[in-house]
Amino acid sequence: MNNKSKTYIYPLFHKELRLLLFNNLHNTYLYNDQGENLFTLVYRFEEEANKKIVGEFFKLNKLIENSGLISDILESSIKNKIAYVLNIPKEIETSFNFFKEGLYSRFPEKDKYIITKFNQTYYSAFPKEVYNITSILFNNPEYREELSKEFGYRIPDSVELSSKPNEELETFSLEVLNFEPLII
Repeated sequence: MNNKSKTYIYPLFHKELRLLLFNNLHNTYLYNDQGENLFTLVYRFEEEANKKIVGEFFKLNKLIENSGLISDILESSIKNKIAYVLNIPKEIETSFNFFKEGLYSRFPEKDKYIITKFNQTYYSAFPKEVYNITSILFNNPEYREELSKEFGYRIPDSVELSSKPNEELETFSLEVLNFEPLII
């Protein structure tokens, strides 16, 4: 299951860093047991990765290392995964903080458009989900009405159209996920 941060925060990093290997992105994490204001990207790879994928991972490593955002790189001892722990860039702090509070409609307009465009591009096979994401970001009154009918009560205009991120699901933990610092 993907975390909400993969839908709403990762696209902002994607724009910032031109991150590669989206199909290998296992999940993202909003919270980290290593500190505050860190965002963790976990990629999975196969033991028998082809040369193209290996080359893409080298490019990804170089981009992330040169971004100035890197806090740590970790590898899983048992699951063929690598984690990049990133500091939150100033440009997306506002959206990051609103996201943690579940205040999606308060994201800056430019970030809403980046997220929408990203999801339209990478999730084009799921138009209903893209519609839902866009509706949540832009506080679509038609979507509010749909949800009100679905739940059987009127959702007040002052209420966001999605819940806050689940802190337990959104927490990256070295111990739980069997990660350790990568020695480079």
